[in-house]
Amino acid sequence: MRIDRNRHNPGEKGAEKRKYKLRCVWNDERKPVALFEAPRRQVRSPTLCLKSQIVEGPEALDAIRTQEDKATDAVIRKLPNCLDECRRNLARRYTHSAAARCNAQQRKAQVGWDCCVRRFLRELYFAASTGQVRELWRNGTSRCSPTEHSAKCQVPLLERVFVTGVGVISSIGLGKTAFFDALEAGMSGISPVTAFDPAPLGRDRAGEVKGFDARDHLTSAEQHRMGRCSAMAVAAARMAMADARVQATDLVGPRTAVVLGTTMGEARILAELDREWIVGGQQAIVRARVPRYGSMLLAIHVARVVGARAAVLTLPAACAAGNYAIGVAADLIRAGRADVVVTGAAELLQELQFSGFVRLAAMASEKCQPFDLNRQGLLLGEGAGVLILESEGHARRRGAQLQAEVGGYGISCDAYHITRPHPEATGSVAAMRDAIARSGLQPRDVDFVNAHGTGTKHNDIAESKVVRDVFGERRLPISSMKSMLGHCMGAASALEAIGCIFTLQTGIYPPTIGYETPDPECDLNVVANVAQRGKSDVVINNSLAFGGYNAVTVLAKPGVLPPPTRSERRA
Repeated sequence: MRIDRNRHNPGEKGAEKRKYKLRCVWNDERKPVALFEAPRRQVRSPTLCLKSQIVEGPEALDAIRTQEDKATDAVIRKLPNCLDECRRNLARRYTHSAAARCNAQQRKAQVGWDCCVRRFLRELYFAASTGQVRELWRNGTSRCSPTEHSAKCQVPLLERVFVTGVGVISSIGLGKTAFFDALEAGMSGISPVTAFDPAPLGRDRAGEVKGFDARDHLTSAEQHRMGRCSAMAVAAARMAMADARVQATDLVGPRTAVVLGTTMGEARILAELDREWIVGGQQAIVRARVPRYGSMLLAIHVARVVGARAAVLTLPAACAAGNYAIGVAADLIRAGRADVVVTGAAELLQELQFSGFVRLAAMASEKCQPFDLNRQGLLLGEGAGVLILESEGHARRRGAQLQAEVGGYGISCDAYHITRPHPEATGSVAAMRDAIARSGLQPRDVDFVNAHGTGTKHNDIAESKVVRDVFGERRLPISSMKSMLGHCMGAASALEAIGCIFTLQTGIYPPTIGYETPDPECDLNVVANVAQRGKSDVVINNSLAFGGYNAVTVLAKPGVLPPPTRSERRA
Protein backbone atom coordinates (compact mmCIF):
# COMPACT_ATOMS: atom_id res chain seq x y z
CA MET A 1 0.00 0.00 0.00
CA ARG A 2 1.04 3.61 -0.43
CA ILE A 3 -0.12 6.96 0.87
CA ASP A 4 -0.47 10.15 -1.13
CA ARG A 5 1.25 12.89 0.94
CA ASN A 6 1.08 15.73 -1.54
CA ARG A 7 -2.43 17.14 -1.26
CA HIS A 8 -4.08 19.33 1.31
CA ASN A 9 -7.74 19.87 1.98
CA PRO A 10 -8.86 22.96 0.03
CA GLY A 11 -11.83 23.47 2.33
CA GLU A 12 -9.75 24.17 5.43
CA LYS A 13 -8.38 27.58 6.30
CA GLY A 14 -5.84 29.19 8.60
CA ALA A 15 -4.09 27.13 11.27
CA GLU A 16 -6.21 24.06 10.55
CA LYS A 17 -5.08 24.11 6.95
CA ARG A 18 -1.46 24.36 7.95
CA LYS A 19 -1.79 21.68 10.61
CA TYR A 20 -3.54 18.91 8.68
CA LYS A 21 -3.45 17.43 5.20
CA LEU A 22 -6.09 15.41 3.34
CA ARG A 23 -4.59 11.98 2.57
CA CYS A 24 -5.59 8.95 0.53
CA VAL A 25 -4.49 5.35 1.12
CA TRP A 26 -4.03 3.18 -1.98
CA ASN A 27 -3.83 -0.61 -2.17
CA ASP A 28 -1.49 -2.62 -4.40
CA GLU A 29 -4.04 -2.58 -7.22
CA ARG A 30 -3.87 1.23 -7.33
CA LYS A 31 -7.40 1.61 -5.95
CA PRO A 32 -8.22 4.15 -3.23
CA VAL A 33 -8.75 2.43 0.11
CA ALA A 34 -9.66 5.32 2.39
CA LEU A 35 -9.64 9.08 2.85
CA PHE A 36 -8.41 10.72 6.03
CA GLU A 37 -6.76 13.70 7.69
CA ALA A 38 -3.47 13.54 9.49
CA PRO A 39 -0.75 15.91 10.81
CA ARG A 40 1.72 16.85 8.10
CA ARG A 41 4.76 15.15 9.67
CA GLN A 42 3.11 12.10 11.17
CA VAL A 43 2.12 9.88 8.23
CA ARG A 44 4.73 7.20 7.55
CA SER A 45 2.69 3.96 7.33
CA PRO A 46 -0.47 2.66 5.65
CA THR A 47 -2.47 3.28 8.81
CA LEU A 48 -5.49 5.57 8.83
CA CYS A 49 -4.94 8.47 11.22
CA LEU A 50 -8.27 10.16 11.80
CA LYS A 51 -6.81 12.73 14.21
CA SER A 52 -7.24 10.66 17.40
CA GLN A 53 -8.65 7.53 15.78
CA ILE A 54 -6.70 4.64 14.19
CA VAL A 55 -8.29 2.34 11.58
CA GLU A 56 -6.30 -0.07 9.39
CA GLY A 57 -6.58 0.48 5.64
CA PRO A 58 -7.49 -3.10 4.57
CA GLU A 59 -10.18 -3.24 7.25
CA ALA A 60 -11.67 0.01 5.98
CA LEU A 61 -11.60 -1.31 2.41
CA ASP A 62 -13.31 -4.50 3.53
CA ALA A 63 -16.02 -2.52 5.31
CA ILE A 64 -16.73 -0.29 2.33
CA ARG A 65 -16.61 -2.91 -0.41
CA THR A 66 -18.25 -6.02 1.08
CA GLN A 67 -20.63 -4.26 3.47
CA GLU A 68 -20.24 -7.04 6.04
CA ASP A 69 -21.76 -6.91 9.50
CA LYS A 70 -18.61 -5.59 11.14
CA ALA A 71 -19.04 -2.40 9.11
CA THR A 72 -22.06 -1.59 11.24
CA ASP A 73 -20.06 -1.55 14.45
CA ALA A 74 -17.52 1.23 14.06
CA VAL A 75 -14.98 0.66 11.32
CA ILE A 76 -15.31 4.19 10.04
CA ARG A 77 -15.26 6.46 13.10
CA LYS A 78 -14.73 9.91 11.81
CA LEU A 79 -14.70 11.82 8.55
CA PRO A 80 -12.57 14.91 7.94
CA ASN A 81 -15.36 16.64 6.02
CA CYS A 82 -19.03 16.09 5.53
CA LEU A 83 -19.52 14.44 2.14
CA ASP A 84 -21.57 17.24 0.63
CA GLU A 85 -19.07 19.86 1.82
CA CYS A 86 -16.19 17.91 0.33
CA ARG A 87 -18.04 17.65 -2.96
CA ARG A 88 -18.60 21.41 -3.09
CA ASN A 89 -14.93 22.03 -2.35
CA LEU A 90 -13.89 19.74 -5.18
CA ALA A 91 -16.25 21.47 -7.59
CA ARG A 92 -14.90 24.91 -6.65
CA ARG A 93 -11.32 23.86 -7.13
CA TYR A 94 -11.50 24.14 -10.91
CA THR A 95 -12.55 27.77 -10.73
CA HIS A 96 -10.15 28.80 -8.00
CA SER A 97 -7.66 31.41 -9.15
CA ALA A 98 -4.73 29.48 -7.74
CA ALA A 99 -5.70 26.40 -9.75
CA ALA A 100 -5.91 28.54 -12.87
CA ARG A 101 -2.24 29.48 -12.40
CA CYS A 102 -1.07 25.88 -12.06
CA ASN A 103 1.16 24.50 -14.76
CA ALA A 104 0.04 21.58 -16.95
CA GLN A 105 1.67 18.93 -14.78
CA GLN A 106 0.03 20.20 -11.61
CA ARG A 107 -3.39 20.33 -13.28
CA LYS A 108 -3.00 16.74 -14.43
CA ALA A 109 -2.14 15.60 -10.91
CA GLN A 110 -5.03 17.64 -9.53
CA VAL A 111 -7.55 15.96 -11.83
CA GLY A 112 -6.27 12.51 -10.81
CA TRP A 113 -6.59 13.39 -7.15
CA ASP A 114 -10.12 14.71 -7.57
CA CYS A 115 -11.14 11.54 -9.40
CA CYS A 116 -9.84 9.27 -6.65
CA VAL A 117 -11.64 11.34 -4.01
CA ARG A 118 -14.90 11.15 -5.93
CA ARG A 119 -14.57 7.39 -6.30
CA PHE A 120 -14.00 6.98 -2.58
CA LEU A 121 -16.90 9.24 -1.67
CA ARG A 122 -19.24 7.31 -3.96
CA GLU A 123 -18.32 4.02 -2.26
CA LEU A 124 -18.69 5.50 1.19
CA TYR A 125 -22.00 7.10 0.30
CA PHE A 126 -23.31 3.70 -0.80
CA ALA A 127 -22.30 2.24 2.59
CA ALA A 128 -24.18 4.99 4.40
CA SER A 129 -27.28 4.92 2.18
CA THR A 130 -27.77 1.17 2.63
CA GLY A 131 -27.54 1.40 6.40
CA GLN A 132 -24.37 -0.68 6.64
CA VAL A 133 -22.47 2.08 8.40
CA ARG A 134 -24.69 3.23 11.25
CA GLU A 135 -22.74 6.23 12.47
CA LEU A 136 -20.88 8.99 10.72
CA TRP A 137 -19.02 11.56 12.81
CA ARG A 138 -17.49 14.87 12.00
CA ASN A 139 -14.98 16.11 14.56
CA GLY A 140 -16.23 13.49 17.04
CA THR A 141 -19.92 14.53 16.93
CA SER A 142 -22.69 12.42 15.39
CA ARG A 143 -24.00 14.40 12.42
CA CYS A 144 -27.03 12.37 11.31
CA SER A 145 -28.37 8.88 10.81
CA PRO A 146 -27.63 7.02 7.53
CA THR A 147 -31.17 7.65 6.31
CA GLU A 148 -30.96 11.37 7.01
CA HIS A 149 -27.49 11.53 5.54
CA SER A 150 -28.63 9.80 2.35
CA ALA A 151 -31.34 12.40 1.89
CA LYS A 152 -29.03 15.36 2.48
CA CYS A 153 -25.85 14.25 0.78
CA GLN A 154 -25.31 15.49 -2.77
CA VAL A 155 -22.81 12.81 -3.88
CA PRO A 156 -24.53 10.81 -6.67
CA LEU A 157 -24.92 7.05 -6.35
CA LEU A 158 -25.00 5.09 -9.61
CA GLU A 159 -28.50 5.45 -11.02
CA ARG A 160 -30.86 2.53 -11.27
CA VAL A 161 -32.32 2.17 -14.78
CA PHE A 162 -35.98 1.30 -15.30
CA VAL A 163 -38.19 0.49 -18.28
CA THR A 164 -41.23 2.73 -18.18
CA GLY A 165 -42.74 2.11 -21.62
CA VAL A 166 -42.55 -0.31 -24.56
CA GLY A 167 -43.70 -0.26 -28.17
CA VAL A 168 -43.98 -3.23 -30.52
CA ILE A 169 -44.35 -3.82 -34.25
CA SER A 170 -44.23 -7.56 -34.84
CA SER A 171 -45.61 -10.39 -36.91
CA ILE A 172 -47.76 -11.58 -33.99
CA GLY A 173 -49.23 -8.22 -33.07
CA LEU A 174 -48.99 -4.45 -33.28
CA GLY A 175 -48.74 -2.82 -29.88
CA LYS A 176 -47.97 -4.07 -26.40
CA THR A 177 -51.35 -5.62 -25.61
CA ALA A 178 -51.63 -7.61 -28.84
CA PHE A 179 -48.02 -8.74 -28.52
CA PHE A 180 -48.45 -9.94 -24.93
CA ASP A 181 -51.68 -11.78 -25.73
CA ALA A 182 -50.02 -13.56 -28.66
CA LEU A 183 -47.05 -14.62 -26.53
CA GLU A 184 -49.35 -16.14 -23.92
CA ALA A 185 -51.38 -17.95 -26.58
CA GLY A 186 -48.30 -19.29 -28.40
CA MET A 187 -49.42 -17.71 -31.67
CA SER A 188 -47.33 -18.20 -34.78
CA GLY A 189 -46.51 -15.14 -36.89
CA ILE A 190 -45.08 -17.22 -39.76
CA SER A 191 -46.85 -16.72 -43.08
CA PRO A 192 -46.14 -16.65 -46.85
CA VAL A 193 -43.89 -13.77 -47.91
CA THR A 194 -45.58 -10.99 -49.86
CA ALA A 195 -42.91 -8.25 -49.86
CA PHE A 196 -41.14 -9.86 -52.84
CA ASP A 197 -41.37 -13.01 -54.96
CA PRO A 198 -39.52 -15.77 -53.06
CA ALA A 199 -40.42 -18.59 -55.51
CA PRO A 200 -36.99 -18.75 -57.25
CA LEU A 201 -35.33 -19.25 -53.85
CA GLY A 202 -37.21 -22.38 -52.86
CA ARG A 203 -38.40 -20.94 -49.55
CA ASP A 204 -41.45 -18.74 -49.08
CA ARG A 205 -42.25 -18.37 -45.38
CA ALA A 206 -41.19 -15.76 -42.79
CA GLY A 207 -42.41 -13.69 -39.85
CA GLU A 208 -43.58 -10.82 -42.04
CA VAL A 209 -45.43 -7.96 -40.36
CA LYS A 210 -48.93 -7.76 -41.80
CA GLY A 211 -51.33 -4.91 -41.24
CA PHE A 212 -48.74 -2.21 -40.55
CA ASP A 213 -49.55 1.03 -42.38
CA ALA A 214 -47.11 3.90 -41.89
CA ARG A 215 -49.94 6.37 -42.49
CA ASP A 216 -51.45 5.34 -39.15
CA HIS A 217 -48.34 6.46 -37.25
CA LEU A 218 -46.44 9.03 -39.35
CA THR A 219 -47.20 12.42 -40.83
CA SER A 220 -47.08 12.93 -44.60
CA ALA A 221 -43.70 14.64 -44.35
CA GLU A 222 -42.30 11.79 -42.24
CA GLN A 223 -43.56 9.20 -44.71
CA HIS A 224 -41.80 11.04 -47.53
CA ARG A 225 -38.38 10.94 -45.87
CA MET A 226 -38.49 7.46 -44.27
CA GLY A 227 -38.25 3.91 -45.50
CA ARG A 228 -40.18 1.01 -43.98
CA CYS A 229 -37.55 0.19 -41.35
CA SER A 230 -37.43 3.75 -40.02
CA ALA A 231 -41.23 3.95 -40.13
CA MET A 232 -41.52 0.86 -37.92
CA ALA A 233 -38.93 2.28 -35.51
CA VAL A 234 -40.76 5.61 -35.22
CA ALA A 235 -44.14 3.90 -34.83
CA ALA A 236 -42.79 1.68 -32.05
CA ALA A 237 -41.18 4.72 -30.37
CA ARG A 238 -44.52 6.56 -30.34
CA MET A 239 -46.21 3.48 -28.92
CA ALA A 240 -43.55 3.29 -26.20
CA MET A 241 -44.03 6.96 -25.30
CA ALA A 242 -47.79 6.43 -25.07
CA ASP A 243 -47.22 3.38 -22.86
CA ALA A 244 -44.88 5.43 -20.65
CA ARG A 245 -47.49 8.22 -20.50
CA VAL A 246 -45.02 10.80 -21.65
CA GLN A 247 -45.39 13.42 -24.37
CA ALA A 248 -42.69 14.13 -26.93
CA THR A 249 -42.54 17.70 -25.68
CA ASP A 250 -41.58 16.38 -22.22
CA LEU A 251 -38.48 14.72 -23.65
CA VAL A 252 -37.10 17.61 -25.70
CA GLY A 253 -33.65 18.63 -24.53
CA PRO A 254 -30.08 17.57 -23.84
CA ARG A 255 -31.02 14.92 -21.24
CA THR A 256 -32.75 12.62 -23.74
CA ALA A 257 -30.79 10.18 -25.91
CA VAL A 258 -31.59 7.61 -28.59
CA VAL A 259 -29.76 4.29 -29.07
CA LEU A 260 -31.11 1.86 -31.68
CA GLY A 261 -29.79 -1.36 -33.15
CA THR A 262 -30.18 -2.92 -36.59
CA THR A 263 -28.48 -5.32 -38.97
CA MET A 264 -29.13 -3.84 -42.40
CA GLY A 265 -31.31 -0.81 -41.71
CA GLU A 266 -33.02 0.48 -44.84
CA ALA A 267 -31.92 -2.46 -46.98
CA ARG A 268 -34.93 -2.11 -49.25
CA ILE A 269 -33.95 1.46 -50.22
CA LEU A 270 -30.41 0.27 -50.91
CA ALA A 271 -31.73 -2.52 -53.16
CA GLU A 272 -33.79 -0.02 -55.14
CA LEU A 273 -30.80 2.29 -55.59
CA ASP A 274 -28.61 -0.62 -56.71
CA ARG A 275 -31.21 -1.82 -59.18
CA GLU A 276 -31.58 1.62 -60.73
CA TRP A 277 -27.81 2.05 -61.00
CA ILE A 278 -27.18 -1.41 -62.48
CA VAL A 279 -30.07 -1.33 -64.96
CA GLY A 280 -30.17 2.32 -66.00
CA GLY A 281 -26.81 3.73 -64.98
CA GLN A 282 -25.97 6.55 -62.61
CA GLN A 283 -28.41 8.98 -64.22
CA ALA A 284 -31.31 6.62 -63.52
CA ILE A 285 -30.97 6.95 -59.72
CA VAL A 286 -33.92 8.75 -58.17
CA ARG A 287 -32.42 11.53 -56.09
CA ALA A 288 -35.24 11.48 -53.53
CA ARG A 289 -34.25 7.96 -52.45
CA VAL A 290 -30.65 8.79 -51.53
CA PRO A 291 -31.38 10.67 -48.25
CA ARG A 292 -33.66 7.82 -47.14
CA TYR A 293 -30.87 5.26 -47.04
CA GLY A 294 -28.45 4.64 -44.18
CA SER A 295 -28.56 2.68 -40.94
CA MET A 296 -27.81 5.81 -38.93
CA LEU A 297 -31.14 7.29 -40.04
CA LEU A 298 -33.14 5.03 -37.70
CA ALA A 299 -31.87 6.78 -34.59
CA ILE A 300 -31.95 10.21 -36.25
CA HIS A 301 -35.61 9.89 -37.23
CA VAL A 302 -36.58 8.80 -33.72
CA ALA A 303 -34.48 11.62 -32.23
CA ARG A 304 -36.38 14.17 -34.33
CA VAL A 305 -39.68 12.78 -33.10
CA VAL A 306 -38.77 12.93 -29.39
CA GLY A 307 -36.50 15.97 -29.53
CA ALA A 308 -33.46 14.08 -28.22
CA ARG A 309 -30.38 16.28 -28.09
CA ALA A 310 -28.04 14.02 -26.15
CA ALA A 311 -26.23 11.05 -27.72
CA VAL A 312 -27.85 9.54 -30.83
CA LEU A 313 -26.40 6.15 -31.81
CA THR A 314 -27.15 3.35 -34.26
CA LEU A 315 -25.47 0.03 -33.42
CA PRO A 316 -25.26 -2.42 -36.34
CA ALA A 317 -24.29 -5.35 -34.07
CA ALA A 318 -25.91 -7.99 -36.26
CA CYS A 319 -28.47 -10.20 -34.48
CA ALA A 320 -27.31 -9.05 -31.02
CA ALA A 321 -27.97 -5.39 -31.84
CA GLY A 322 -31.04 -5.08 -29.62
CA ASN A 323 -29.23 -6.21 -26.48
CA TYR A 324 -26.24 -4.05 -27.36
CA ALA A 325 -28.52 -1.03 -27.69
CA ILE A 326 -30.25 -1.65 -24.36
CA GLY A 327 -26.92 -2.10 -22.58
CA VAL A 328 -25.37 1.04 -24.04
CA ALA A 329 -28.55 3.00 -23.27
CA ALA A 330 -28.38 1.91 -19.63
CA ASP A 331 -24.71 2.94 -19.56
CA LEU A 332 -25.61 6.46 -20.69
CA ILE A 333 -28.01 6.82 -17.77
CA ARG A 334 -25.66 5.31 -15.19
CA ALA A 335 -22.87 7.57 -16.39
CA GLY A 336 -25.10 10.61 -15.91
CA ARG A 337 -25.14 11.49 -19.61
CA ALA A 338 -28.92 11.17 -19.94
CA ASP A 339 -32.09 10.89 -17.87
CA VAL A 340 -34.17 9.22 -20.59
CA VAL A 341 -33.01 6.98 -23.43
CA VAL A 342 -35.25 5.71 -26.22
CA THR A 343 -33.72 2.38 -27.16
CA GLY A 344 -34.42 -0.88 -28.97
CA ALA A 345 -34.00 -2.07 -32.56
CA ALA A 346 -35.73 -2.40 -35.92
CA GLU A 347 -35.34 -4.65 -38.95
CA LEU A 348 -37.25 -5.31 -42.16
CA LEU A 349 -37.58 -8.35 -44.37
CA GLN A 350 -35.73 -7.94 -47.65
CA GLU A 351 -34.82 -10.16 -50.56
CA LEU A 352 -31.03 -9.85 -50.17
CA GLN A 353 -30.90 -11.15 -46.61
CA PHE A 354 -33.57 -13.77 -47.35
CA SER A 355 -31.63 -15.21 -50.27
CA GLY A 356 -28.42 -15.10 -48.24
CA PHE A 357 -29.80 -17.39 -45.54
CA VAL A 358 -31.20 -19.70 -48.20
CA ARG A 359 -27.76 -19.95 -49.82
CA LEU A 360 -26.25 -20.73 -46.40
CA ALA A 361 -28.67 -23.67 -46.12
CA ALA A 362 -29.76 -22.25 -42.79
CA MET A 363 -33.46 -21.72 -43.52
CA ALA A 364 -36.25 -24.15 -42.65
CA SER A 365 -39.02 -24.86 -45.13
CA GLU A 366 -42.13 -24.62 -42.93
CA LYS A 367 -41.47 -23.90 -39.25
CA CYS A 368 -38.73 -22.98 -36.81
CA GLN A 369 -38.19 -25.63 -34.10
CA PRO A 370 -35.51 -24.48 -31.63
CA PHE A 371 -33.84 -27.29 -29.61
CA ASP A 372 -35.89 -29.97 -31.40
CA LEU A 373 -34.10 -33.05 -32.68
CA ASN A 374 -35.56 -32.58 -36.18
CA ARG A 375 -34.98 -28.84 -36.48
CA GLN A 376 -34.16 -27.68 -40.00
CA GLY A 377 -33.05 -24.11 -39.44
CA LEU A 378 -34.41 -20.63 -38.88
CA LEU A 379 -37.14 -18.55 -40.46
CA LEU A 380 -36.59 -14.82 -40.88
CA GLY A 381 -38.83 -12.14 -39.43
CA GLU A 382 -39.12 -8.39 -39.17
CA GLY A 383 -40.38 -5.74 -36.78
CA ALA A 384 -39.37 -3.15 -34.23
CA GLY A 385 -39.17 -3.14 -30.46
CA VAL A 386 -38.59 0.13 -28.58
CA LEU A 387 -38.20 0.68 -24.84
CA ILE A 388 -38.19 3.89 -22.81
CA LEU A 389 -35.41 3.74 -20.21
CA GLU A 390 -35.35 6.26 -17.39
CA SER A 391 -33.17 6.94 -14.39
CA GLU A 392 -34.86 6.19 -11.11
CA GLY A 393 -34.84 9.85 -10.11
CA HIS A 394 -36.45 11.03 -13.35
CA ALA A 395 -39.07 8.27 -13.32
CA ARG A 396 -40.09 8.90 -9.72
CA ARG A 397 -40.22 12.68 -10.15
CA ARG A 398 -42.83 12.35 -12.88
CA GLY A 399 -44.67 9.46 -11.19
CA ALA A 400 -43.92 6.92 -13.93
CA GLN A 401 -44.95 3.29 -13.64
CA LEU A 402 -41.83 1.12 -13.36
CA GLN A 403 -42.30 -1.93 -15.57
CA ALA A 404 -38.89 -3.54 -15.11
CA GLU A 405 -35.35 -2.75 -14.04
CA VAL A 406 -32.40 -3.14 -16.40
CA GLY A 407 -29.61 -4.93 -14.60
CA GLY A 408 -26.13 -5.62 -15.88
CA TYR A 409 -25.28 -6.75 -19.35
CA GLY A 410 -22.44 -8.85 -20.71
CA ILE A 411 -20.84 -8.63 -24.12
CA SER A 412 -18.09 -10.66 -25.76
CA CYS A 413 -16.81 -11.92 -29.09
CA ASP A 414 -15.98 -15.50 -30.05
CA ALA A 415 -13.36 -14.39 -32.58
CA TYR A 416 -13.84 -17.80 -34.14
CA HIS A 417 -16.05 -17.94 -37.27
CA ILE A 418 -18.26 -15.61 -39.30
CA THR A 419 -21.45 -17.71 -39.18
CA ARG A 420 -20.95 -20.35 -36.46
CA PRO A 421 -20.59 -19.91 -32.70
CA HIS A 422 -17.54 -21.26 -30.92
CA PRO A 423 -18.04 -25.03 -30.38
CA GLU A 424 -17.36 -24.63 -26.66
CA ALA A 425 -19.42 -21.41 -26.47
CA THR A 426 -16.70 -19.78 -24.38
CA GLY A 427 -17.61 -16.24 -25.43
CA SER A 428 -21.29 -16.68 -24.71
CA VAL A 429 -20.56 -18.26 -21.33
CA ALA A 430 -18.36 -15.30 -20.41
CA ALA A 431 -21.03 -12.80 -21.47
CA MET A 432 -23.77 -14.52 -19.46
CA ARG A 433 -21.63 -14.82 -16.33
CA ASP A 434 -20.62 -11.19 -16.66
CA ALA A 435 -24.22 -10.01 -17.01
CA ILE A 436 -25.25 -11.89 -13.87
CA ALA A 437 -22.26 -10.67 -11.85
CA ARG A 438 -22.71 -7.05 -12.93
CA SER A 439 -26.30 -7.26 -11.73
CA GLY A 440 -25.06 -8.17 -8.26
CA LEU A 441 -26.58 -11.64 -8.55
CA GLN A 442 -25.63 -15.31 -8.56
CA PRO A 443 -26.81 -17.85 -11.17
CA ARG A 444 -29.19 -19.29 -8.57
CA ASP A 445 -31.09 -15.96 -8.57
CA VAL A 446 -32.16 -16.27 -12.24
CA ASP A 447 -35.66 -17.64 -12.82
CA PHE A 448 -36.01 -17.85 -16.62
CA VAL A 449 -33.84 -17.67 -19.73
CA ASN A 450 -35.08 -16.32 -23.03
CA ALA A 451 -32.84 -18.18 -25.45
CA HIS A 452 -31.46 -16.94 -28.74
CA GLY A 453 -32.83 -20.25 -30.05
CA THR A 454 -32.58 -19.92 -33.83
CA GLY A 455 -33.40 -23.54 -34.65
CA THR A 456 -30.03 -24.13 -36.35
CA LYS A 457 -27.92 -27.10 -35.34
CA HIS A 458 -24.75 -25.32 -34.22
CA ASN A 459 -26.47 -22.44 -32.41
CA ASP A 460 -28.81 -24.59 -30.34
CA ILE A 461 -26.06 -26.99 -29.26
CA ALA A 462 -23.76 -24.13 -28.30
CA GLU A 463 -26.50 -22.35 -26.36
CA SER A 464 -27.33 -25.54 -24.50
CA LYS A 465 -23.71 -25.73 -23.39
CA VAL A 466 -23.91 -22.16 -22.15
CA VAL A 467 -26.96 -22.87 -19.99
CA ARG A 468 -25.43 -26.04 -18.54
CA ASP A 469 -22.10 -24.34 -17.88
CA VAL A 470 -23.59 -21.29 -16.15
CA PHE A 471 -26.46 -22.91 -14.23
CA GLY A 472 -25.10 -26.40 -13.67
CA GLU A 473 -27.69 -29.02 -12.79
CA ARG A 474 -30.54 -26.53 -12.40
CA ARG A 475 -33.42 -27.24 -14.77
CA LEU A 476 -34.09 -23.62 -15.48
CA PRO A 477 -37.12 -22.89 -17.72
CA ILE A 478 -35.93 -21.80 -21.16
CA SER A 479 -37.79 -20.78 -24.29
CA SER A 480 -37.25 -19.25 -27.73
CA MET A 481 -39.67 -16.62 -29.03
CA LYS A 482 -38.20 -17.03 -32.52
CA SER A 483 -40.43 -20.07 -32.94
CA MET A 484 -43.33 -17.56 -33.04
CA LEU A 485 -41.75 -14.34 -34.37
CA GLY A 486 -39.16 -15.70 -36.75
CA HIS A 487 -35.59 -14.45 -36.48
CA CYS A 488 -35.92 -10.67 -36.68
CA MET A 489 -32.12 -10.27 -36.76
CA GLY A 490 -31.17 -6.87 -35.39
CA ALA A 491 -34.62 -6.40 -33.83
CA ALA A 492 -34.73 -9.91 -32.35
CA SER A 493 -33.30 -9.26 -28.88
CA ALA A 494 -35.18 -5.96 -28.53
CA LEU A 495 -38.53 -7.64 -29.21
CA GLU A 496 -37.53 -10.50 -26.93
CA ALA A 497 -36.54 -8.07 -24.18
CA ILE A 498 -40.13 -6.79 -24.30
CA GLY A 499 -41.25 -10.41 -24.13
CA CYS A 500 -39.11 -10.79 -21.00
CA ILE A 501 -40.96 -7.82 -19.48
CA PHE A 502 -44.19 -9.71 -20.21
CA THR A 503 -42.80 -12.61 -18.18
CA LEU A 504 -41.79 -10.32 -15.30
CA GLN A 505 -45.23 -8.73 -15.16
CA THR A 506 -47.37 -11.84 -15.54
CA GLY A 507 -45.24 -14.76 -14.35
CA ILE A 508 -45.91 -16.48 -17.69
CA TYR A 509 -43.13 -18.13 -19.68
CA PRO A 510 -43.83 -17.86 -23.44
CA PRO A 511 -43.71 -21.26 -25.16
CA THR A 512 -41.37 -22.64 -27.78
CA ILE A 513 -43.91 -23.75 -30.35
CA GLY A 514 -43.15 -26.60 -32.75
CA TYR A 515 -41.10 -28.46 -30.12
CA GLU A 516 -41.84 -32.15 -30.66
CA THR A 517 -38.79 -34.38 -30.16
CA PRO A 518 -36.15 -33.61 -27.50
CA ASP A 519 -32.55 -33.53 -28.69
CA PRO A 520 -30.09 -35.32 -26.34
CA GLU A 521 -27.50 -32.68 -27.21
CA CYS A 522 -29.91 -29.94 -26.11
CA ASP A 523 -30.89 -31.39 -22.75
CA LEU A 524 -32.80 -28.35 -21.49
CA ASN A 525 -36.04 -27.64 -19.65
CA VAL A 526 -37.78 -26.22 -22.72
CA VAL A 527 -41.17 -24.57 -22.25
CA ALA A 528 -42.79 -26.63 -24.99
CA ASN A 529 -45.79 -25.51 -27.04
CA VAL A 530 -47.91 -24.19 -24.14
CA ALA A 531 -47.10 -21.24 -21.89
CA GLN A 532 -46.23 -22.05 -18.28
CA ARG A 533 -46.36 -20.09 -15.05
CA GLY A 534 -43.58 -19.81 -12.52
CA LYS A 535 -41.35 -17.55 -10.47
CA SER A 536 -40.23 -14.56 -12.52
CA ASP A 537 -38.27 -12.07 -10.46
CA VAL A 538 -35.15 -12.14 -12.65
CA VAL A 539 -34.93 -13.13 -16.32
CA ILE A 540 -32.07 -13.29 -18.81
CA ASN A 541 -32.29 -12.27 -22.46
CA ASN A 542 -29.59 -14.05 -24.45
CA SER A 543 -28.43 -13.21 -27.98
CA LEU A 544 -25.72 -14.38 -30.36
CA ALA A 545 -24.86 -13.15 -33.83
CA PHE A 546 -22.77 -13.67 -36.95
CA GLY A 547 -19.15 -12.76 -36.42
CA GLY A 548 -19.17 -14.03 -32.84
CA TYR A 549 -21.17 -11.23 -31.23
CA ASN A 550 -22.55 -12.24 -27.83
CA ALA A 551 -24.78 -10.02 -25.71
CA VAL A 552 -26.76 -10.88 -22.58
CA THR A 553 -29.08 -8.57 -20.65
CA VAL A 554 -30.55 -9.09 -17.18
CA LEU A 555 -34.05 -7.74 -16.53
CA ALA A 556 -35.80 -7.85 -13.16
CA LYS A 557 -38.89 -6.75 -11.32
CA PRO A 558 -38.44 -3.28 -9.78
CA GLY A 559 -36.81 -3.50 -6.36
CA VAL A 560 -35.39 -7.01 -6.78
CA LEU A 561 -31.83 -6.16 -7.83
CA PRO A 562 -29.34 -4.87 -5.24
CA PRO A 563 -28.26 -1.22 -5.56
CA PRO A 564 -25.60 -0.71 -8.26
CA THR A 565 -22.07 -0.18 -6.95
CA ARG A 566 -18.93 1.26 -8.44
CA SER A 567 -17.76 -2.22 -9.49
CA GLU A 568 -20.87 -2.33 -11.75
CA ARG A 569 -20.15 1.11 -13.25
CA ARG A 570 -19.62 -0.26 -16.72
CA ALA A 571 -22.51 -2.69 -16.53
